[in-house]
Amino acid sequence: MSDATGALGDASFPMTCPITKSGSSFTVTEAEGCLLAGLQFERVH
Repeated sequence: MSDATGALGDASFPMTCPITKSGSSFTVTEAEGCLLAGLQFERVH
């Protein structure tokens, strides 16, 4: 993410977060400064 606006709290940008793919979904994994860690996204058909 980069150039974010709004109520950002303690987030800093650009934010680089690693992802792990699992089937048709992916999970955001932990990294320094990545506030999205632990979120899982699944494809909707």
